[in-house]
Amino acid sequence: MKTQKTILRTVSMLLALSLSMAFGKNPYQAQWTNLEGKPISLFHDKKPVLFDFWASWCVPCRASIPSLNQIAQKIPGLNVVGVNADDPGDLEMARKFIKKTGMSYPSILDIPDKISEPLEVDVLPTLILIDTDGKELGRWIGEPENFQEILTKLIQKK
Repeated sequence: MKTQKTILRTVSMLLALSLSMAFGKNPYQAQWTNLEGKPISLFHDKKPVLFDFWASWCVPCRASIPSLNQIAQKIPGLNVVGVNADDPGDLEMARKFIKKTGMSYPSILDIPDKISEPLEVDVLPTLILIDTDGKELGRWIGEPENFQEILTKLIQKK
């Protein structure tokens, strides 16, 4: 039992270190660039953020967009932000993907792996829920069943 607690503490510390590398000391002040090249603040309204790591070539990413659009609209205490993992040279392809899929939430560029690398995102789609303190509340590869309910419960716990 003691060993499990030690392992959990170690994992929590490593996650906190990874998140501070990704977001800096104050996640509210983090500035990123959207697909139009304009700056975007992720935690500007002090709500948790659900990161959707996607790429234009990823078929499961495409399939999850309608559900994530609904989540973005139906959970007022949450910001949904796409993180485009395409090669920076494929920016036009990423824009076409957004238009074709009807993605309603903003997307930012992961150049060069500024978010995915410290968060150890190796598989797409990956969804990561981060609270306003930069703490990871949940991570999913693909979208689980009853995802909206899961997110609502995690946000309410916080």
